[in-house]
Amino acid sequence: MRRAAEALLLLALSVGLHWPPADAGFAYDDVDFVVTNASLRTPEAALRATLAPFPPQQPERALYRPLTHLSYALDHAFFGERARGYHATNALLYGAVVLLAHRLALAWGLAPGTAFAAALLFAAHPVHSEAVDAVAGRSELLGLLFSLCALLLFRRAARAEGRGGAALWGAAAAQLLACFAKESAAVLPGILAADLLASGALRRGAPARGRALARLVPSLLALAAFLAVRTLVLDRFSPLDAPLAGRPLATRLFTMGSVFFVYARLLVFPDRLQPDFYYQALVGIPERATPASLLGAALALGLLAPALWLALRALRGAAPLAPRAAAALRAFALGFGFLLPVSHAFDIGVLVGERLLFAPSLGFAMLVALAGERALARLRAPGLRRAAATLLVAALALAGAWRGHERAAEWRDPVRLWRSAREALPDDPRVASNLATACLDRGDLAGAEEALARALELEPGSRAARGNLGLVRLAQGRLDEAAAIFAGLVAADPRDARSWTHLAQVELARGQRDAARADVERALEADGNFGPARSLLDAMLR
Repeated sequence: MRRAAEALLLLALSVGLHWPPADAGFAYDDVDFVVTNASLRTPEAALRATLAPFPPQQPERALYRPLTHLSYALDHAFFGERARGYHATNALLYGAVVLLAHRLALAWGLAPGTAFAAALLFAAHPVHSEAVDAVAGRSELLGLLFSLCALLLFRRAARAEGRGGAALWGAAAAQLLACFAKESAAVLPGILAADLLASGALRRGAPARGRALARLVPSLLALAAFLAVRTLVLDRFSPLDAPLAGRPLATRLFTMGSVFFVYARLLVFPDRLQPDFYYQALVGIPERATPASLLGAALALGLLAPALWLALRALRGAAPLAPRAAAALRAFALGFGFLLPVSHAFDIGVLVGERLLFAPSLGFAMLVALAGERALARLRAPGLRRAAATLLVAALALAGAWRGHERAAEWRDPVRLWRSAREALPDDPRVASNLATACLDRGDLAGAEEALARALELEPGSRAARGNLGLVRLAQGRLDEAAAIFAGLVAADPRDARSWTHLAQVELARGQRDAARADVERALEADGNFGPARSLLDAMLR
């Protein structure tokens, strides 16, 4: 009965906190992943895109996420262009992730109350807003969902000892799905190895040590299969515009320290939450040591030290670790394991992103719950200890839920999102241009023109701002001015499918259907997967 009540509370909090309103919209990367992605429109196109980059029109991102892509295609079949359905799917997936996180905490040996506290803190953490409330965060949700399935199945196999073969292969299948949702799930073999280590199966002198190591074989085969398919589909390992590509090792280390400092602050005190533009300006790429880079490095080493100490105890000890120590080792492995791919040890396409903390924050929540349990154990009276634990967890969860709900509303409303970003980054032309796009989509031409004036003041040559200005002129009926803007853009870049499509819209407004069709065909020659061009051509052919 208690377990069911806890599950209902976790589900109500996680889903209710992020359930979208009727007017929820698409924002930021949602546009590339869904709105302009023509491969979602038919089952045949969606299946072809499973062997293409993600999204298909942007191979420079070096992403391969066929499961995430198929989930968008399924949403499109049910909801079409209505953003609320996509957001609702994310909210339901988040509820499933939270329930599995609770199950994993119990399976990893946390006491029932501590496991519930960890799941509650995870469910309420406001840093998850980008992963849950941006439709583009779907890969984070699916990646962690199937990673948790893999970890739970692996634990079941370990408990079954010699009878767990089916569970091991089930864990490998779940791992493969996790990798097809997001590449960072490739770290799972390491986390599974830490699970074995924590259980005592790999300690010196442990019986059947070799058989224990053999449990990792299905996971390693799943990883090899994923890497093989990814290599066949993509022609590059790293994104084209990785911020640290080609930088000296010292610069990379200084940046890693600064990034870790930002991530630690976001996990502990997420007072200011912003899109990645904000963090690019905040962190930059330090060429020399800074207070933030040194403090971040010290924090990272300070957290790694107890993790390594526990790992050595588990490896060299004569007996398995105590249950709480084993749970802490697993939580450290989960947090640091998922942090590794986004720490810039490898080239990735973004300097800092709140969504990248989604999976690592589960390890953090478990460690916080374990630390709280140990601290409260000093209170001798059981009633006082339970009351203090309840008040502390409730206060943290309520504070996190309030901040998360506030931020969730911004991610579901692009105008609010970019107005908030403008307050933090008043001199960033990309923020002003994105705000103009959001105002345009809402029909607010005055707001769009105001934002564009600022964007072009900051960056007169901005293609995005000039394109948005062309759309404003089109909406105002100033067709000659709009045509001149889009003609200039395609003259500078004949592969600009977006501007060719907008030029076709101008020609249609002029009544020049033949010219419009020629323009839209040029758009599809440049990018056959550009959804707006495909939709415009279909409308013209009806």
